[in-house]
Amino acid sequence: MPALRLAFSQSAARWLLGGLLASLAAGVCAAPALSAEPAESTAIDESVLEQVYAQWKREAAQALREHAKALAARGDSRSLLMAMYVMRAIGADPPDQSQSASDREKQRQFYQQAVREGQPAEPVALWLSQGLCAGKKAPADKPGAVAQPGEFRSLQADCDPQALLERLAQQEPDNAAPWLALAALHPEGSAGREQALQRAAEAPRALFYERRLGPLLHEAFQNVAWPEPSKQLELAGLNLPGLSDLNEKESISDIYAVGLWAAVPYNGLTEMRQMCSQTGSACRKPPAAATTPLRQQQCRTIAAHVAAEPDNLMVRQMVALALLVQLTEGEPQQARWKEELRQRRWLMEGWLPNYTDKYDLRATLLRPEAEVMRQRLREAGQPETAPAGWLPLSERKAASGKAGG
Repeated sequence: MPALRLAFSQSAARWLLGGLLASLAAGVCAAPALSAEPAESTAIDESVLEQVYAQWKREAAQALREHAKALAARGDSRSLLMAMYVMRAIGADPPDQSQSASDREKQRQFYQQAVREGQPAEPVALWLSQGLCAGKKAPADKPGAVAQPGEFRSLQADCDPQALLERLAQQEPDNAAPWLALAALHPEGSAGREQALQRAAEAPRALFYERRLGPLLHEAFQNVAWPEPSKQLELAGLNLPGLSDLNEKESISDIYAVGLWAAVPYNGLTEMRQMCSQTGSACRKPPAAATTPLRQQQCRTIAAHVAAEPDNLMVRQMVALALLVQLTEGEPQQARWKEELRQRRWLMEGWLPNYTDKYDLRATLLRPEAEVMRQRLREAGQPETAPAGWLPLSERKAASGKAGG
C-alpha cells in the first residue's frame, strides 16, 4: 500500500531536507515499520484501508479547493499566491491523481493574478517566476539549447521571467538576489550581464526568497477544514505512525506546507557558480569575462553577502563560502572562509541525527535554519561551534582513503 505509507510521515520529513540534503534522504523514505505486536483490535484488511484512505483524500482535496477559493477572494497578491499553492497541494502526493485540469487551470489563474501589473506584487511571487513560467528561456550561456518548460508545463502560464524579475529588482533594488538572477538571463560578455552584476555587487545585502516563502506557506494552510478520519484510519494509525497525523489538523497543514516549500528549486546557485567560478563547468576553462579583476571583485562581494545573510538557507551560505574559498586561493582571507564553511558543516552534520518531525517541521518553515540547528544541538548537549580539529564527513573520508592507500 505505497500511497498510504508514503503520503505523510517520512516522505514529508525527507521533503523538508530538499536540495543539498535530498541526496542524503534518497532511498530512506521507507514505509513506517509495523508494530511487532499489533493490538488485535487494530487488524484491518488492507484493501479496505486503501478505500477509506482514498475517500479521505477526495474529501481533503475538496477542502483545499474551498480554502483556496476563500484565500483568492481576498484579492491581494500574497493571498493569491497562497491560493495557488493550496491548489498545488491537491496533486502533491505522487501516487495521487486527483488533481484535475480545472485544478491546474485555477493554479495558473491565481498565479497570473498574483503578479498582475498595477499593484505592489508579493516579492516571492515574482521570484518564483523563474520556475513557474512555462516555456522559460534556455540558459543564456548555452546557445542552441532547448528552452525548458516551467513547473506549470502544459498550463502555458503566460508570464515572462525576465520582465517579472525586473519588476522585483525595481521593488527591492538593494537586494542582490534579483539582480543576480537577471544577470544569469543575459549572455556572458553582454552589457546586460555586466550591468546586472554590478547592481548585485552594489546592493548591501543578498537575501534569497525561500525564507519568506516558509511563513507564507504556513499561513496558507492554516484553518483548512480537513476531513475527520474514519474509524478504520484511526485504528490503523496505531500501527502506521504516519496515519496518526490525520487526527492532528495542525500536523496535516504543516506537512503539506513543508512538502511544497522544500520542492521549490534553489534558483541562483548554479548561475552564481557559473558566472564566478575560476574553473568553469566540468573543470573546463571559464569564460574570459569571468576571470577579470572586476568580475572577481563583484563575485567576492556578492558571495560574502550571501554567506552573511542569516535568513538565507544553509545550502546557499555553504555554496557562497565554498566559492569564496576558491576565489581567495593563496590569500590570507581564505583561512576565514574555510573556517566559516567548517562551522556551517558542523551545524548541518550535528542537526541531522537530532531532527524530529514534531519540533523541526514547523520551526524550519518559520525560523532561520541555523537558529533551529543551534537550538537542537544545545538540547542534545552538543556544542554549537565545531571543536578545534573537527573535520566534515567528506574530509574525514578523504583523509581515511589516503591513509588506507
